Amino acid sequence: LGVLASVEESTLRELDLRSEAEGVEILRKLRDEGLERLPHLAKLEFPKVYHEYSNADLLVTEWRPEPSVNELIADGKFTYENVLSLFRIHGYFLFLRGTFHGDLHPGNIFFREGTFVFLDNANVETAPRELTAGILGLLSSLGADDIEGAADNVAALSSTPLSESQDRRLREGMKSLYAGFAGKPVAEASLTKQMMDTVKLAVDCGVAFPEKAFPVIKSLMTLDGIVGEVAPDAVLLRDTRRFGEDLQLAWCA
Repeated sequence: LGVLASVEESTLRELDLRSEAEGVEILRKLRDEGLERLPHLAKLEFPKVYHEYSNADLLVTEWRPEPSVNELIADGKFTYENVLSLFRIHGYFLFLRGTFHGDLHPGNIFFREGTFVFLDNANVETAPRELTAGILGLLSSLGADDIEGAADNVAALSSTPLSESQDRRLREGMKSLYAGFAGKPVAEASLTKQMMDTVKLAVDCGVAFPEKAFPVIKSLMTLDGIVGEVAPDAVLLRDTRRFGEDLQLAWCA
């Protein structure tokens, strides 16, 4: 139901091309608010929208000459460090602000000389802070091979408390699901598959996910897919965990 609701909402938004211009302004404002504490956000740009020539049926923007990440991946020119830089920028919107690009994929991102350009910004998603903080806590715990901590974060995501038996089933299931997961590269242990299995396990154990959980999880799966293309031998959770900690400290300083 969450998937269907998200598809319906995004489709209706994209029928009005003014949504693209609105999305650019929302994300640009959030980027600018974070620049002082997180200077790496200066590496994110957006196309200029010519409002005087645009309306609900016509969108006019500047031409951006940068190649798409899709093209760069195909040519072997998008590195794992580039991926981590993208994670770090997207993580600011996703985990700290709870307002983020809802359709971020390699065709919607241009890149050149360390600078990213986000395109197709009509679908700006929002998620409650407790949801994004819980998922960040889940990823951080998994990166540290702390399965109990990961289970704590999954249980805390539920809009209704779990019973003692449900909580026990969840913890036992998490231990089984993530046995031997720590330290494995993406090629051997896909985060996308693990997240899907985690959601299934959690629902079976009675976790009632908030409505906005799907766009957040979808976003993480997309980024995981990029890593699978660029660096299948990378240990993703180990490498991205430090960015989550870095962003949290920077924002709370």
